[in-house]
Amino acid sequence: MPLSPFRRLLLVALLLAIVWALFGPSGIGEELLSLTLSSLLPAPASPGPPLALPRLLIPNHEACGGPGAPPFLLILAAFQDSYRNLTLKTLSGLNWADKHCPRARYILKTDDDVYVNVPEMVSELVLRGGRWEQWERDTKSQREPVAENEEGEGQALVNKAVPLLYLGRVHWRVKPSRTPGGKHWVSEEQWPHTWGHFPPYASGTGYVLSASAVQLILKVASRAPRLPLEDVFVGVSAWRGGLAPTHCVKLAGATHYPLDRCCYGKFLLTSHKVDPWKMKEAWKLVGGSDGARTAPFCSWLQEMLGILRCRVMAWLYS
Repeated sequence: MPLSPFRRLLLVALLLAIVWALFGPSGIGEELLSLTLSSLLPAPASPGPPLALPRLLIPNHEACGGPGAPPFLLILAAFQDSYRNLTLKTLSGLNWADKHCPRARYILKTDDDVYVNVPEMVSELVLRGGRWEQWERDTKSQREPVAENEEGEGQALVNKAVPLLYLGRVHWRVKPSRTPGGKHWVSEEQWPHTWGHFPPYASGTGYVLSASAVQLILKVASRAPRLPLEDVFVGVSAWRGGLAPTHCVKLAGATHYPLDRCCYGKFLLTSHKVDPWKMKEAWKLVGGSDGARTAPFCSWLQEMLGILRCRVMAWLYS
């Protein structure tokens, strides 16, 4: 029996409501995915021996030690900078940050052709992990005894742990490529066929690790299969350590979004395949010529449609 026009309209409205709930500003969809991934975690693996990493030719040990944001810095290690060595490169960078950046709460790993919306990224991390000042007090309380006052605030600070966070555009049920000589080739020795799919991992174009997550990954990484795909390797190490990635639709993954002030200024944290000229245009579009925000990024309609509008634009662009 065919549906009446009213029932068809009702069905379309219901489907739109479901899509809105999953992919709209509420973030319900990504929370459901992250909860699902967490429920599938295996028991954490025991820590492995210390990582054997290439020595640093330009270590820049003091670059991250002072107050405030570190300046632009260069770290050079003794290995060839190639795509197949990205895992070595990433581990060397994480190990350096863990040793020499004790005040860094989060580490963002990204590519040089990725636009990063730094203000919105900071806002997102504040929402997920609390303010920097609170975290600084918490970490200090773990090193020093805190006198408990009448309201018991000292003990509350001691007991509060820094949250683990592995945030990115999550890929799951990805099979290894078996094409010899291909860019993403993974041999049978590196990942046997019997192991099946890779565990969920965040796209290497841009993911965020909390300082505690960096430490966890470094502890178990030496016993993880040394894969040439760094984003998969980080995901495997995190999975072995009992940490599931948290999906965030605002991180673009491999998707390129066309330049749009509302998307780039409000709803996206990253956008891939942005060359230096487009990068300059993006920052000018978002911040104005003097870097100051002079007008709202989005109209009321754009605000209501949220990131769904940006994703439709990316699909049409592709």
